[in-house]
Amino acid sequence: MTDGSLIYHYTGLKGLMGIVETGALWATDIRYLNDTTESTYGRDRIGEHMASYLKETPESPFVLNLHWIWARLEWTLRGFVVCFSAGEERLSQWRGYGRLGYAIGFDRDRLETIGLDPLRSFTFMDLDYDDDSLKSEVYSVLDQVRDVSVLLPSGREPDQTHVTPQLSLAASELMQKMPRFKHHAFHEEREVRALHWQVNTDQIELRASDMGPTPYISFVVGSDDQSPIRDVIVGPTLHPDEARDGVDDLLARHKLSHVKARSSEIPLRW
Repeated sequence: MTDGSLIYHYTGLKGLMGIVETGALWATDIRYLNDTTESTYGRDRIGEHMASYLKETPESPFVLNLHWIWARLEWTLRGFVVCFSAGEERLSQWRGYGRLGYAIGFDRDRLETIGLDPLRSFTFMDLDYDDDSLKSEVYSVLDQVRDVSVLLPSGREPDQTHVTPQLSLAASELMQKMPRFKHHAFHEEREVRALHWQVNTDQIELRASDMGPTPYISFVVGSDDQSPIRDVIVGPTLHPDEARDGVDDLLARHKLSHVKARSSEIPLRW
């Protein structure tokens, strides 16, 4: 079964049961994801491309202004993400979750509609693993504002008096690009990311993980007949029939009997 409208969230048993029972997804602080460069790769590469642009276009000191604004946006906002894959069978994901992993297929259109709700406000992005593409996008943003910024006196550091609407918009654009790019080594994952920017720390919850107390935000996306779940794949396991039947019972208990679990077709032996 292949449905291009579905995106898959890989998780363990606890994650599967939590999502089905509560109808909620947990968006994790991007700094706590498995990739150690998750929160820094895009930021570092954007900074390096900005520096390269300034060297190539030395008559454009506005980059200093823009970098100042962008850095303060990053300090103010915290990114929380739910990770999906555009592929329903990712061997690397099954290996990561061991003998009891699941891929939950969600209706992407339905999730994107839910994300438009101001109380949830998350946006979807297909990750890009091409650094040349990132460089081109950064240069495009800088080109758009190079002639409209406030120029600083020689040797003076930028501050809030040098913020213009154009520079604020450009900084916001760079912030949106930062979590959309990932190291090319992860391209096999074909990751799709639901991103939420959070300012109010009162809404942040904590869960236990291998990294210790881990910040996350819970988003209710719907249960029962309102659920966006359309498919569940049981990963490679020693007991595929029993594992699949158990998931069917779980789905039926929560009025999702129209969704039928199926076993992974990848012949991975544990």
